[in-house]
Amino acid sequence: MRMKKCLSAILILFLLLFACSCSPQSAPKAQVHFIDVGQADAILIVSGGAAVLIDAGTNSAGQSVLDYIKAQGVSKIDFLIGTHPHEDHIGGLDTIINGLDIGQVIMPRHSSNTQTYEDVLTAVKNKGLKIHAAQAGGSFAAGECNFTILAPDGDYSNTNNYSVVLRMSVGSVSMLFTGDAEIQSEERMLKEGLTLKSDLLKIAHHGSDTSTSPEFLEAVSPDYAVISVGKDNSYGHPSQATLKALEGIELYRTDLMGTITASTDGNKITFSVSKGKLPERPSSAPSKVIPTQTAPKASSSAPALNQSPSAAEGRDAAYIGNKNTRKFHLPSCSGLPVQANRIFFSSREEALNAGMTPCSICNP
Repeated sequence: MRMKKCLSAILILFLLLFACSCSPQSAPKAQVHFIDVGQADAILIVSGGAAVLIDAGTNSAGQSVLDYIKAQGVSKIDFLIGTHPHEDHIGGLDTIINGLDIGQVIMPRHSSNTQTYEDVLTAVKNKGLKIHAAQAGGSFAAGECNFTILAPDGDYSNTNNYSVVLRMSVGSVSMLFTGDAEIQSEERMLKEGLTLKSDLLKIAHHGSDTSTSPEFLEAVSPDYAVISVGKDNSYGHPSQATLKALEGIELYRTDLMGTITASTDGNKITFSVSKGKLPERPSSAPSKVIPTQTAPKASSSAPALNQSPSAAEGRDAAYIGNKNTRKFHLPSCSGLPVQANRIFFSSREEALNAGMTPCSICNP
């Protein structure tokens, strides 16, 4: 009898262990789909049963974006954002509005006299909706994601600078979505001291050199960057200057990789792509995806970084440098690089002698 009880207990324990090992992994807290729509933008964010859509591609891409959204099991867009009234961003919005349930429509206070813009207004009206003006400082939540509107804020001569810029946070992970915001909008965000630091940056304006200034990139200091861009486009996007600035950052491009999906559990980000290969990780691999690896030895052609032992370890460091941008900061600066990209200096002279230049945000 005692033997039977022991065998039964062992069997139950085995079954429990088997069930645990076979149980599916918990679903991510958020999935961000950078949909491949060619030389255009369309970003679907799904979290906790809620969905946010930032732009919907061109007029001709509207149906494919709608089909993609439905394929993800999404029947309602809780927040539909048209970053600015250019056809490559809002062209497909009317198709989305007509094809799905819509919660709120958010767009900037900047109109256009194009038929594309009129089509969006007509779809909004026919659905009994209204457009909520994007206000810098506004916020909303969808699922487990919190969104803050950082721009637009001000008057501009260029429609791109009216782009709605959103910072999303979920757990300890953050992402920045920039539309086509150009340097003038970036400068205003920097001047206002907004929280820009984010793990992932959607590069503005398809990688044009009119966006992603060194100061802005330094303030965001992303581990990952995504460029939504058309293959062999006539604009020469992404520019070589932008690609050069992004060296050392793990880069994803829709023209090379198709639709890019970034999934997060609130602690790390993992990626999948619909075509091509995942990019090779830079030598200073982001800590949010894989454990920190031993950094490769510096090239003999690279400027020497003469650090004292105490500064190299970050103890009592007066200034902190960025390996990628080669700028140095005060320890209190809002634009500090991620830990893996930091270089520590005990004096300003030491940083300058190492070939570093002062940060324009904190002016060390």
